[in-house]
Amino acid sequence: MTHNTKFCSRYFVAWYLGKNPKHRYLQGGHSQDFCEKEFGAPVRSIIQDPRYTEVFSGTTLNSRSTASSNWRLDNKKGGYVTKGVGQALAGYRGHCGGGDDLIGSKEQADSAIVREKVWKWLWADFRTRFLPHSPIFLIATRWHEDDPIGRIERYNKEGKGIPWEIINFNGVIENEAEAAIDPLGRDIGEPLWPSFYTYDMLMELKDTLDARDWNALYKGKPTDDAGGACKGGWFQRYEALPKDEFTDGGNLLKKNRRRVVVSVDTANKTTARSKYTAIGVWIEDMNHRHYLAEVVRKKVEFNQLITEIEGAATRWNASAILVEDKGSGTQYIQARQGQAPAPIIAIAPGAADKEFRFDGILPMIESGQVYLPVRARWLPEYEAEVVAFPNGTYSDQIDMTSQYLKWARVGRQYGTKKMKGAGRPT
Repeated sequence: MTHNTKFCSRYFVAWYLGKNPKHRYLQGGHSQDFCEKEFGAPVRSIIQDPRYTEVFSGTTLNSRSTASSNWRLDNKKGGYVTKGVGQALAGYRGHCGGGDDLIGSKEQADSAIVREKVWKWLWADFRTRFLPHSPIFLIATRWHEDDPIGRIERYNKEGKGIPWEIINFNGVIENEAEAAIDPLGRDIGEPLWPSFYTYDMLMELKDTLDARDWNALYKGKPTDDAGGACKGGWFQRYEALPKDEFTDGGNLLKKNRRRVVVSVDTANKTTARSKYTAIGVWIEDMNHRHYLAEVVRKKVEFNQLITEIEGAATRWNASAILVEDKGSGTQYIQARQGQAPAPIIAIAPGAADKEFRFDGILPMIESGQVYLPVRARWLPEYEAEVVAFPNGTYSDQIDMTSQYLKWARVGRQYGTKKMKGAGRPT
């Protein structure tokens, strides 16, 4: 997340050469200028520092080594070379090395041509210059699923090439799935560097970044806009939600909201915190466009389930609450019908599987009827789940979405009627 370059591509290099002064170190980056300024010159400066020679007395620079991209140690055996993607490495051999930000920006990552160029250079030029059994590492901001690290992950799964150990230190642990695989054993809510980037600071950044930037910069898991069943680019984006317009006297001037609906996907069991409950607040405008205004996603027991559902309904002055008549949803319907802040509409459990139900509402998303915010704290997790489906770990937000959109679509087909808690055809 922070200071990867400083520790891995500067301090480590100087330490390695101090411990192995007869070795040659190779370093790669996205451009030659970047490599020289961010890697070569800083490492050379560390070795030139008198404090360095106090620790590694036998490691000094050759007095005639002045180029920041290629310098030798005074023993004339060890040395350092750094090259940008596309630069020739013929004639060099390395005992150890690494690539740091081989793709320089989100714009470059979006180019299939650039990604392929980087991949070919990494393996045909850079990797082939290392001596047998030489250690090598890569560091990167993950802007795209098909970046070098993404391809290496796929190769690992397919058993191709040498096995790589992949370590992802994300900025903050936000759910149990992240906690379960965190290399540091952190719990939910724990940031990577709490003395510098606190939880509150990271959440502020999450609120201001779009989902892809947050996932790339602080989670190490890029959102793939190509997606699985649903393409990320199909969603429309909004800066502001539709609102009714009123005169200064408080009279309705123009109605822009048709209705506000809370859609709930509950855990199957009514007691234990067996899975996530997803609560989505949907606003439909007068042109039958659907805006996802808020998502609450938690593992809750029944009493908290009531609080979360009805809290969302109250905050947004909802006109209906959709709940699947199954598991803890059935218990909620029976306990709160007539008492909730909005009519509860029981949705009969679907006979079809999740994929089939989601396929049924994909045309609404693809045709531009569904809007997501430009940024929101809950947005990265929502988008990641949607674009990963059906290959992702979770589907609670998928179920919440397909439940609402199917209900809204069927409601239009059968006309409108006053909602009194009776479900429409399902």
